[in-house]
Amino acid sequence: MTQVDRTTFKSNTQTLYSDNTTGNIGANDLRAQMNDIADSAAFRSTGYANAPTAGDDEVDTAENGAFGVGDIWVDETNNKAYICLDSSSNAAVWIEMTYTDASTISPASAPEVQELGVWVDGNTIRGFAELTYNGTNTLTVGKTSPSTVVNIALQPGATVDGRDISVDGAKLDGIPTDAISSLTLSNVNVSGSSTGFTTTSLAVVTGDGLELINLGSGNTRLEVRNNDITKDTGARTIAATDNGSFVTNEGAAVAITWTLPVTSALQSTPRLVATFFKVANQTMRIVGANGVSVNGATETGSNESLIEICPVPYDSFAIVMYAGVTNTYYVIQGTDIKKLNTTANTEIAYWAGDGQIEGASGLTWDGSTLEASGIIDATGEVKGNWAFNPQTGTAYTSVLTDRGRIITMNNASANTLTIPINATVALPIGTEIRVIQIGAGTTSIQGSAAAGGVTINGIVSGSGDITARWSEVRLYKVGADTWYAVGEIGAVT
Repeated sequence: MTQVDRTTFKSNTQTLYSDNTTGNIGANDLRAQMNDIADSAAFRSTGYANAPTAGDDEVDTAENGAFGVGDIWVDETNNKAYICLDSSSNAAVWIEMTYTDASTISPASAPEVQELGVWVDGNTIRGFAELTYNGTNTLTVGKTSPSTVVNIALQPGATVDGRDISVDGAKLDGIPTDAISSLTLSNVNVSGSSTGFTTTSLAVVTGDGLELINLGSGNTRLEVRNNDITKDTGARTIAATDNGSFVTNEGAAVAITWTLPVTSALQSTPRLVATFFKVANQTMRIVGANGVSVNGATETGSNESLIEICPVPYDSFAIVMYAGVTNTYYVIQGTDIKKLNTTANTEIAYWAGDGQIEGASGLTWDGSTLEASGIIDATGEVKGNWAFNPQTGTAYTSVLTDRGRIITMNNASANTLTIPINATVALPIGTEIRVIQIGAGTTSIQGSAAAGGVTINGIVSGSGDITARWSEVRLYKVGADTWYAVGEIGAVT
């Protein structure tokens, strides 16, 4: 016979059995009886490969048929049966009614929700994660192979052996992970007696400067470390273990450079990093790793932060400090400071070479010439000697070194001095050049006609003659390509 659901069964009785007005049993009576059967019987639906859902309801939402309370769903693929407890539209409730004999429960299969825990062996209960009791004093939650970590959650106020784990755990959270970097104990007997403790070897190191040492036989001492001396003969990077140490170049045969790392490699708070001093007559230098600033100079890979330290053996030292600003160090020296990078504002001026002072305003002394940009304000007498640039040809173009000099033009024939455009010779605005005609030939001063030309006394690419032999003209630069010619000069045309 064909299986049908309750709604189909009722519909069929209405269709198949028409009214019989002559018989003793009318079709209506037959329909009524069959409807009673349909409402009373539990229909079963077989041949499924899965469990029913909330849509397997009285209105056929899931399109597996219409179901009523008490109907049975048989999942033949997984050998399970379900009964309907509520057939409300799209809210059907089904529960599994499959019976499994206890003797067939296997601890090897994965546990399911609402199943009993199964003893895998004499010490292990199998559940969502394995719960193991070794029979004496250890309860373990989680699998050991493969390893599975399981958290144990306690309700607020719950205790373990009388201790509130949440409160005690918060106290532990307040201790930095690096508060105690190493703890070594050997043969320790802390008895609480008047002798304190006895040990053959005890070392407690906090990780950044405090060390308690007991070597036995009354040799107990408390030391502040790292006050050790490190002897470096080659270049290296400063490490966290150098904090508070002294570093020398004893035994070095060549120059040594120490690199200051990014500050995350050291400690995170302001501190003395190390003290350097020279005992071998070799150059000692400090440089920052890329992105590290040393005395205001940030390293990008071209030795911008390079500093020479400890210039004099046994008579100089350098202290390297981290000031608490990420990747920023200060190098303080006890005697002369030598610096190889470009000086920045607010820094001390340094000798950049023999006879040359490098400063923020560009003060340069090369042994014969002192140059400074800006205003020099002097009280008293300032003495100076003009330098000469003698020219004997018939044509000369001024150059950068003519600034502040006297050019003499000495030729029996007519001759010309040309002022170049700024793009060719970038003489600073404010430059003064003096020109004297000492030869019999007339000296003409003209502006270059290149690239738009040089303007002299308002005339572009103009030219004017010095009025006579032994006469002088002064040239002043007032703009990029604008000059004034004053003194003994004729009209510029």
